[in-house]
Amino acid sequence: MTAACFDWCSFMTQRDRLTHLVVLGSDPDDPLLQPRVESDHSFALEEGEKVGYEGEHKVTVSFFNERAGMLGNKKEWETVVPFEKPARVSITTRRVLYTWPRWKSENSGGSFFERRVVTALMESGEGKMTMAGHIRHPWVWKVWVTKPKGLLRKESSIRFDLQDGKGIFSVTIQGFDPDHASLLAQAFAASVARRRLRECQSIKDDALAVLHALADKRADPEEKDWAWVYQVPAGMKVGFQFTGT
Repeated sequence: MTAACFDWCSFMTQRDRLTHLVVLGSDPDDPLLQPRVESDHSFALEEGEKVGYEGEHKVTVSFFNERAGMLGNKKEWETVVPFEKPARVSITTRRVLYTWPRWKSENSGGSFFERRVVTALMESGEGKMTMAGHIRHPWVWKVWVTKPKGLLRKESSIRFDLQDGKGIFSVTIQGFDPDHASLLAQAFAASVARRRLRECQSIKDDALAVLHALADKRADPEEKDWAWVYQVPAGMKVGFQFTGT
């Protein structure tokens, strides 16, 4: 597979910068944006990184459509990754990681062109591929815990909001026990806040107080009609990093 073809294929399959076609067992083209996924679909951890949670969950990636009202479209959040089959998820001391080991076998797992043409061409020369992505601490702006829904199955989701360029994206992980979701979200927000206090060189005074409260788990989430949310100040856009990340 030539570099020119690889670049073309990457361009054709890129729907956002939070999901990527990656070669199993190979170093990613851009480690800042792409995780390394091993041949067994486990994640390669970075130096000093530790896993706090692992599980299989339905994961969706969505884009906020600011023009939804003007276009007569009632859906403000447009799903860009509508996979139905579960993803393997890891929440670590540095990132949230996700990969879909069976994405090629479901009709919603990307376009037919991606699943049957692009991956077939790339796998013939590069090795087996999967769809995967990660969210680094510096990129997280908000952490949401949805209120339980359903008559029989009382479940919550955890959602992470980020900005990429001028666009707002969310990554939602579904299927948690509500109490567990609350604890995971609080712990993750605290981890992000501690990281920013260590590594962000310029934080305004009002943001410092909020970060310290989050880091010490003294901050209560703000309650909305449908969810609770932790707002984490000093977030950066996708692709940027603080010192030491």
